[in-house]
Amino acid sequence: MNKITSLLLAFIFCMTPFMMVSADPDTPGDDLIETSFSGIVTDSTTQEPIPDAYVYGYDDEFREFMSDVTDEEGRYYLEFNRGGHYTFYAECEGYDTATDDETVEMDSETTVDFALVPKVYDTRIYGIISDADTGEPLSDAYVQLDEVITTEDGGYHSFVQYTNTGDDGKYSFEVYEGTFQIYVSKEGYDYHISLDISVGAGDEVEYNVELAEWARGVFGVVYDENGDPFPGVTVSLETSGRRSWEFSTETDENGEYEIRVSRGGEFTLKAFMDGYRPYNQNIEVPGDSMVEQDIDMVKALLPDPLLRILYLILTILGIM
Repeated sequence: MNKITSLLLAFIFCMTPFMMVSADPDTPGDDLIETSFSGIVTDSTTQEPIPDAYVYGYDDEFREFMSDVTDEEGRYYLEFNRGGHYTFYAECEGYDTATDDETVEMDSETTVDFALVPKVYDTRIYGIISDADTGEPLSDAYVQLDEVITTEDGGYHSFVQYTNTGDDGKYSFEVYEGTFQIYVSKEGYDYHISLDISVGAGDEVEYNVELAEWARGVFGVVYDENGDPFPGVTVSLETSGRRSWEFSTETDENGEYEIRVSRGGEFTLKAFMDGYRPYNQNIEVPGDSMVEQDIDMVKALLPDPLLRILYLILTILGIM
């Protein structure tokens, strides 16, 4: 036996235990241990499958959370890495939420089907959105309806639908028996969130909302170089920080302006008119009142195009 043959045999001898372990189908780590749940979500009245239903499940310790959306045949599939007790929910718009719970062994396959009960849309929530001070109806106010869902693990809000008020400030939702919450917002007004609204089958519930106009901001008069009121000047309030917001307006025929903002804080008050130096002033806006700030515009020494370029350069350099 030559040296090469001896070395080859020694190598095979040393590798034999590893080769035998790799060939063992029961070796831990060769295959992942899987516990799966699958089934079909159907309509309880028609027995037809429901596509696009959301199915999710989790264990008691919430170590694993898995979800899936049913296909055109209403089928879903969830896969976990351990056995134990699991809780499942199936949801779809227009249906009551269904739930189930199962205790299974590790590395098992379990079937859990859901039959969702259609909701009966025989209930209406309606009302008028108006200005709290004037009582006038507010058009184009955003009204959102959420369902308040209570479970054994707590509760949550589920979006149902939204609408915008017409010129008469009216809104209306055709819904089903349940508990709901209404969110209302409009530019220039504080938003409104209702308490829980419970409605029974066939009920018609009127819920009117009065929105309070923003009670914080800046107002004043803009004057030209002669000290006369200056109409048509662009005036703005700009927030600082990573997410900046700008609220702007133009002075009226009396040179007056008013800008209301959603919350108080530090702002930069700006005013601009062709042929005049841009106005910049840091200002603190309280959370519950208006600040008066008059503005004196100064004629620019440079032609307007050059002034714009200079202003741009100074802004980039952080001087303005």
